[in-house]
Amino acid sequence: MIASSSRSGWIPEVPLEPSGSVYIGKYTGNNDRYNLDVGIDVSVSLLRWDNTDFFVKYISNLEMGKQVGNITFDPRYSHWFIIGGLKYKKSSYLIQSYIVHDCKHMIDILPDSSKVVFNRLKFSISQNLYDIRNRFQVEIEKEKRKRKMRWDFIYGFYPQTKIIDYLNSRPYYHHDFELIFEFPLLLFSKGELFAGTRGRYIISANTPPRYYRELSLFIEINRFTEKGSLAFYIENFPLSDDPVKTPEGLSILGVKYRF
Repeated sequence: MIASSSRSGWIPEVPLEPSGSVYIGKYTGNNDRYNLDVGIDVSVSLLRWDNTDFFVKYISNLEMGKQVGNITFDPRYSHWFIIGGLKYKKSSYLIQSYIVHDCKHMIDILPDSSKVVFNRLKFSISQNLYDIRNRFQVEIEKEKRKRKMRWDFIYGFYPQTKIIDYLNSRPYYHHDFELIFEFPLLLFSKGELFAGTRGRYIISANTPPRYYRELSLFIEINRFTEKGSLAFYIENFPLSDDPVKTPEGLSILGVKYRF
């Protein structure tokens, strides 16, 4: 059922358009904690008013440790996210405000013994990252596509209160700032090779606060398909001291499919 917003500005469309990605990545080296990551995320626009969408998103990540004996996969941590909010598109820019609830569990340990829970309010602004068509200029001929810088800035606020002490597991996070840059290196008729970097700065909820930093460098080659893009990537983490996940000094090689 779709209501036309052209007839009345307050009656939304109901597009129910899914998008997201699935990936699997293998870490380099012989690290016991970091061996294999797999994940999926799915986002759906539930309501749309012209350039504004109300959306929900689900993310599930599974982290596997070093394989031992006949164990093919050794799951260590599972991390789930439920997200809901608004996004507004203006030209090549995308502005978002959304709420994130997530929890990370250690697998094969008694329930809640090692669980951490987070609830945060996030704000972001990005350019040239609205969807696959916008990101890779899929519908434009190779000769007419431009090497456009793509970027995303995200701010997260984690409220803390003694009344609801499980609102955010202490003392991990209070504020975080994240900045991502991507730049196309080579353009193909049905693909693209791009490189990028991601940086994150974290202010903890300790008293006094502690400060953590993350930096990663990545390169990715994409092949456009009829309904998405298939990618092979490598990402290196020269700096990572996040209190929840710290693959510092490692690289991960993986395959990702976006839709």
